[in-house]
Amino acid sequence: MKYALGLDPNLPTSAVPQGVVKTYGSDQYLGFTFGRDPAKTDVIYEAQVADSPAGPWTTIASSAGGAVTSGEGFVGESAGPGGTVNVEVHDTVPMSSAGRRFIRLQVTR
Repeated sequence: MKYALGLDPNLPTSAVPQGVVKTYGSDQYLGFTFGRDPAKTDVIYEAQVADSPAGPWTTIASSAGGAVTSGEGFVGESAGPGGTVNVEVHDTVPMSSAGRRFIRLQVTR
């Protein structure tokens, strides 16, 4: 995870994506923003959601091989520090329709 997010593996950190509730249109959704390094073509980033921490988890946005993120939950990308890209995603189920929702970033290398 630290490799994918460009964090120092020798230092402890709390700089991992944290879920937040934001308004898009007229509804509120659970989402987060994470840093993606397009130069790391050996990494797959997947934003996933579920009704329970045990899953099943559904991928709502992904990026593989350094490509631009895409998917139903993809909001947008903007320039980040040091050549990285800030990726914003949100759940596809509004908070008003969900009993409870969980969101995570899964990284595969």
